[in-house]
Amino acid sequence: MGVEIMIERRWCVLAFLAGAFVLLTAAAASAQNGARVAAGPGMLPGPVFDGGPTRVQARDDDRDEDDEEDDRDEDDEDGDDWGDGRNFGETVDRRGTVDGNLFVAGERVTVDATVEGDVLAFGQTVSVGGRIADDVLAAGERVTVRGTVLGDVRIAGERVTPAAEISGDVMAAGQRVTLPAEASVGGDAWLAGERVTVIGAVAGNVFAGARTIRIEGPVAGDLDLRAERITIAATARIAGDLTYRSHRDIVIEPGAEIAGDTIFVRSRGPQDFIGGVLAGLAALAVTFWAGILVLGALQILVFPGVAATTAGWLARRPGATLGLGAAVVLATPVATVLLVTTVVGIPIAVLLVAAYLLALTAGFLAAAGALGRRGARLVRWDADVSFLTRFGAFAAGFVVLSVLGLVPVLGAVVVFVALAVGIGALVLEVREVWRGA
Repeated sequence: MGVEIMIERRWCVLAFLAGAFVLLTAAAASAQNGARVAAGPGMLPGPVFDGGPTRVQARDDDRDEDDEEDDRDEDDEDGDDWGDGRNFGETVDRRGTVDGNLFVAGERVTVDATVEGDVLAFGQTVSVGGRIADDVLAAGERVTVRGTVLGDVRIAGERVTPAAEISGDVMAAGQRVTLPAEASVGGDAWLAGERVTVIGAVAGNVFAGARTIRIEGPVAGDLDLRAERITIAATARIAGDLTYRSHRDIVIEPGAEIAGDTIFVRSRGPQDFIGGVLAGLAALAVTFWAGILVLGALQILVFPGVAATTAGWLARRPGATLGLGAAVVLATPVATVLLVTTVVGIPIAVLLVAAYLLALTAGFLAAAGALGRRGARLVRWDADVSFLTRFGAFAAGFVVLSVLGLVPVLGAVVVFVALAVGIGALVLEVREVWRGA
């Protein structure tokens, strides 16, 4: 019989750990879904930038002859040429021919070269031109891409202008995003900002979200727009369907041509966003509550006396229980950061984070059970009669902690104390059992 009980307990422990993992995963998924709901149905995923291997060059004063010889050998092997010290600085100006990928960064960055690979450019003012054989990824306050790009373009900044002949797709985000007349896009265009203007030709579809959108050029695919104000200019030529979401009517100037259907989905704008946020938070709260109740039930099945143990340690050694738990709660994140900074300690940091999350969950469950058990004693109700009475006391304690946790400032203090008490009691109990063994 003892062996059978041991096996059942082990399966219960595994179920408890699996349940904790499922709770954390579901909470993360609910938060992600909430963000998607808040963003609205129009947020469509764009292509992923594939930049290949990246090598950052050190400063000249940090390099010796052996390093330079090694770099020359590597360049001969992989064909990449990341340039020299001119790639990084206050002012960067790269011209000529680059046989591989190019990575540049500075306050003012200019690239006017033939690059037989990808271009990664970052700075306050970024200008990329010439002929780029692969993709362009750039970010800055003002970002402009000209010339010819045979791959995709991904740019972000305050003022963004993809003005190149682009064979692939374009993803641009900024306060002002303009696809000028000299630009052409061979694929799709994903555009987001406060003001979006499309004048150049797009061979694929256009997906845009902004406060103000103006379409003036030809689009060979469909238009999918979301904005407060949308204008289809007289020079626009839309070969596919026009779908727009707004709380205002669209303005279609005389002379504009739309070959497909025009679909209007009325949106309430900010109200939809707030409703999406609330829906996401509600989904997260329901997932959290349900998960905690399930884990609480599993904990009672595995360790039916954990609530009594927690309450006992708090009564006998309140200072040690609270102090030890608080040390674990506060010191673990600091230790994790220190391990990550050493690089070699990253695997240990990952395991420490997982153990920390499980400890927080177990501590919170123990504190809720102890609080519910204490409340049951106040009303002269025996919470240790059966599984149902223990679970009822735990659920009552969990409800009290959840309600108090919603109170500003006080809620944070209550949750911290509950976690500290629960973890501290569990650590003391484990130490006691270890010494007894």
